[in-house]
Amino acid sequence: MAWPKEDKAGSIYTYIDAAVEGDPNFPGRLPSGNTAKTNLLTVLNRLQSEGRDPLRNPFVVDIDGSDPHFNEGCSPCLTYTRAGSGGHWLTWKQRKMSASEILRMMDLSPESVKVSRVTPRQVRLMAGNATPIKMLSMVLQQALQCANML
Repeated sequence: MAWPKEDKAGSIYTYIDAAVEGDPNFPGRLPSGNTAKTNLLTVLNRLQSEGRDPLRNPFVVDIDGSDPHFNEGCSPCLTYTRAGSGGHWLTWKQRKMSASEILRMMDLSPESVKVSRVTPRQVRLMAGNATPIKMLSMVLQQALQCANML
């Protein structure tokens, strides 16, 4: 079996709600948990010491783990726990992800998901650790070709 060719994700801006802003003051309203707050401040200080601007550049920060990490222009892996807690921190928005943004990251249109019977947190939990539909389709197609079923 051959793994599918790399499929570049769209710009991070295609997944994030442009109209939903966070606190305009830097560093803005910080997360409530001590670990998350400490981790975020650690990353913000590091970015600034490197001459990088967290308000102008799209850094997506995993602030809920024991060791904070970030990516520029794309999201670290969204796990069940991370998605359930509100996703990752968006430095240029100074807030965590919304449920609709997390769904978009998983290649789902928020409008196509019927959420009337579950809370936004439950939606985020379901999306966390899910396999994006596009990736699943690509892997399944290769597996079926390998088995001479396509």
